[in-house]
Amino acid sequence: MTQKQLADDAGVSTATLRELKKGRADREWQPSTLAKISRALDWHPGHLLAVAQGAPPPILVRDDRVEAPDEPLLAELRAIREHLERIDAQISKLADRESAAGQPG
Repeated sequence: MTQKQLADDAGVSTATLRELKKGRADREWQPSTLAKISRALDWHPGHLLAVAQGAPPPILVRDDRVEAPDEPLLAELRAIREHLERIDAQISKLADRESAAGQPG
């Protein structure tokens, strides 16, 4: 996405984006402007405002799924959790068989 495309999507000028990119400390950014740019980037509307205030950006939640800059890490963690759950289920099956085999019949 180019700055022009982002500016058009957000409804702001390319000059505004350039100033934001340069981190102009002498400018007080309007929360509504930062929200428009954040939404155009498909981020949480409060993302840029939080960053401008030195806070961690909020996480965007869609359809019970977390979307964040570290989404690939979260996907990997989900895959590991699912794998561990399968291992746990197999261990439970083996324990049940062992328990059943040890009982008098």
